[in-house]
Amino acid sequence: MVSSADNFATWFIENQSKVINYIKGGALAYDEDALQDTFIKIFEMLQRRKTAIRDPLGYFLTCYRSVCLDKIKKRKLETIPVDEAPQVYNRADVANDEAADFREINADMLEWVRGRYSEKKVSIFEMYTGMYPDVSYRKLSKLVGLGYARIGAIIGEIVRDLNANFQYDKDR
Repeated sequence: MVSSADNFATWFIENQSKVINYIKGGALAYDEDALQDTFIKIFEMLQRRKTAIRDPLGYFLTCYRSVCLDKIKKRKLETIPVDEAPQVYNRADVANDEAADFREINADMLEWVRGRYSEKKVSIFEMYTGMYPDVSYRKLSKLVGLGYARIGAIIGEIVRDLNANFQYDKDR
């Protein structure tokens, strides 16, 4: 348990390599800037609120994920050309088309995963993606009887492989 900003700083110094190993084993890429931003975000929060963190590693990893996703969103916004005018669509048609596309991509993706991984890994991945965001690695760990770090490693391996190798063929 970490109960102050100074305790958190000490914990982080002692556990930085462990934190980095967890990050590298997960779905998000390791980013030194995001790591430092996360540390500062938590440190400043503890200075302001005077609260305690029961699981500093889990809390740090959750905040790190949030910082990384914010950076990704920011990069995407920065790459949209300003001179592109938004197009007007019927919302219902777009929503139906997007839902159908999403279901088709999801089915193709799961078929691709089933062809590359063991039944055990596929089951864990399907359970996680089916219950996300209502399930954590810890909850899934309790459901299947594997350590949560192992759950994270399995899901991270599949996600990295999907990002690197899965190609959606819309014309199939």
